[in-house]
Amino acid sequence: RDYFVMTRQQGVIAARIHPKQQLMAFTPFSYRGQCSLSFALMLTAFAMSALAEETLPTIQVTATRLPQNLSQISRDVTVLNREQLAAYDGLTAIEVLRYQPELQIVNQGGPGKVSSVFIRGANASHTLVLIDGVRYGSVTTGTPALEQLPIYQIERIEVLRGPAASVYGSDAIGGVIQIFTRRSTQPGLRPEITVGAGNLGQRVAAGSLGYQDQQTRWNIGLADSRLAGVTAIRQPSNPNYSADQDGYHNQSASFSIDRWLNPAWQVGSQFLLSNGTSHYDSATYNDQFQPVLQDYDYRSLMRNGLANVWTRYHVTPTWETSLQFGLTQDDNRSLRPTSATNLSEQTDRFQTRQRQLIWQNQFSVPLGKVLLAAEQLQQAVKATADYPVDQRQINSYQAGFTGHLYRADLQANIRHDRNSQFGQQTTGTAGFSVPFLENWRAGLSAGNGFAAPSFNDLYFPYYGNAALQPERSRSVEGFLAWQQGGLQSRLTAYRNQIRDLIQYDAQAQGPANIGRALLQGLSWRLDGTIDHWLWGGSVDWLQAKDETAGATYRNDLPRRAARSATAYFGWQPTSRWQSRLSLQAQGHRFDDRANRNHLPGYVSLDWLGRYQANADWTVQLRVNNLLNQYLVSAKDYNSLGRQGLLELTWRPALSPAR
Repeated sequence: RDYFVMTRQQGVIAARIHPKQQLMAFTPFSYRGQCSLSFALMLTAFAMSALAEETLPTIQVTATRLPQNLSQISRDVTVLNREQLAAYDGLTAIEVLRYQPELQIVNQGGPGKVSSVFIRGANASHTLVLIDGVRYGSVTTGTPALEQLPIYQIERIEVLRGPAASVYGSDAIGGVIQIFTRRSTQPGLRPEITVGAGNLGQRVAAGSLGYQDQQTRWNIGLADSRLAGVTAIRQPSNPNYSADQDGYHNQSASFSIDRWLNPAWQVGSQFLLSNGTSHYDSATYNDQFQPVLQDYDYRSLMRNGLANVWTRYHVTPTWETSLQFGLTQDDNRSLRPTSATNLSEQTDRFQTRQRQLIWQNQFSVPLGKVLLAAEQLQQAVKATADYPVDQRQINSYQAGFTGHLYRADLQANIRHDRNSQFGQQTTGTAGFSVPFLENWRAGLSAGNGFAAPSFNDLYFPYYGNAALQPERSRSVEGFLAWQQGGLQSRLTAYRNQIRDLIQYDAQAQGPANIGRALLQGLSWRLDGTIDHWLWGGSVDWLQAKDETAGATYRNDLPRRAARSATAYFGWQPTSRWQSRLSLQAQGHRFDDRANRNHLPGYVSLDWLGRYQANADWTVQLRVNNLLNQYLVSAKDYNSLGRQGLLELTWRPALSPAR
């Protein structure tokens, strides 16, 4: 029976037998094992069981849209699985990403506040976010609300660094972050409940119920988290400053189901909804243009979600076809006074939706796999502000190849997009990696990309610039990796040239294609395991320079640190006790294009401990920012000080279904 299950699924659901318990565990597109290249990136994640057992390599899908071993790709990819994400309970996706090398996070006042992620120095709008393969984010701002996605609803995160427009189209100049919602990963009926409390008024509660048998699996998840927080703006001289607590409250729900109708045909669906209320500091201006009413309860009500249905069919042993329809929503309502003299509440609403239809075909050929796909993406805006254009459509076609020739692993992709606003764009990527000597591997890849301007950049009243053109990039990267026993290391160098970069222009008082930017850097990672010890870290060097002729030539792009580093040290003396100490350091940055507003560097030290009381109960304590440092990432905005969260989790060790 086990042989039938493993062969009929053709790699879509991989099987792994636990060496101790001899239980079959199924995980979609992913082996629940140690990731050979990503362990060093996870500063507070616990995967300590990898110290005691030999596991299979993780399979990822983001770099090529096909299941592929991390050791066989030429791109820089991190995979965070469910066990590793458990160490970040109580946090959101954006807070987890700040621990990853080559990613820098900007936060405006604490959890739930507007946040941005820069991958390798690229703009926040240059990071494409997918949830279960479908585009996610606001088409008005051009960025996703990752600060609204709680870890309790996430099964796995994959981070692809470097351009991927030839695979996913517009916006993927800096990289791609793909989030997979929770799924049942063990046979039988599996409940799980987590409750926790901490300082700064933090309270969390989450529960899930999953089921899996030979043909069906489903999972339901609910979560509620709240934080009293701190005042969002730190500097009293700021006209928006108010000495209050700008808290955050999030409620979320998820549901997933998939079923094998027969050995060749599988169907499934996912649903995710996140409702957040975030309080922030602001002001209203009177007739003399003076800021007033700073003590008003300014707040945003945010609703973000996903609905997704798909089917996958094995037409022949060498041909698999799939069809997917997804809808993502970003709904933001900001509440403020009507005017300086009228305190009745007024709502500014910005609602964006993306509808995506994907038809994908995968063919097995003698040297590897061929991908042929077609997509249609519809983006629409509905807001209280007047947008002259409020929708657009992109039709796309693409082809890809992943394979093995002699000793080399190969990847090539080409994609053609037809944008109803900006015409046609063709992008491509090619790369290879090859092992040499006994424990070494080297790789090289190159590609181009583009990003269409957001609706806000184009049409927002008194700000937008309808003459903006898409940004375009050309990039190349190479890596050298080494692994022996419990030690592994990777050195990556990259260079990304962007033209028609969109930045705020002070003279135009709005966005403009400023010219050119050069993003180049070097990243080195090392991690190891010895007996009960786990240790490692990373060092990143980045040059993110404005290459436009004029007063800002060779200036640093705003809010990018030239130097950053991470380190971690873990210890598991017994199977019940685990402990981990993590450090993150960021160098100084500038908050503006003119490089006049200096942002100091900082060091953050975190600790996490976990105790497995018995087979059903786990206690976990995490303390962030042990040194109580000011983690500044944007001028005048505040950050949380020392913060602790104590959690209790009940996960009964049930017998597997028969």
